[in-house]
Amino acid sequence: MSIDAEARITLTLEGGEWFATDEARETTGHGETRAEALEHLDELVALEEGELEYSDSFAADMETGHEQAAHGETQSAADVKRRLGIDG
Repeated sequence: MSIDAEARITLTLEGGEWFATDEARETTGHGETRAEALEHLDELVALEEGELEYSDSFAADMETGHEQAAHGETQSAADVKRRLGIDG
């Protein structure tokens, strides 16, 4: 994984979920704890760098997500949790 000379990662807590954002890459990981959010961010960066490979089903889900975002059709994590009946 290449590391930029200047990097900024922000951690935010929204609706009980932590988000870790690599500002330069505009990539965000999330999790129930700060550590989980950072771990998820590390995985996403490794995928971007080609150190890990997406499964075919995950790649299809990502494409769908990009298309939804382009059309303003994305949902918040809270909306998804409500739809799936997940408390929290």
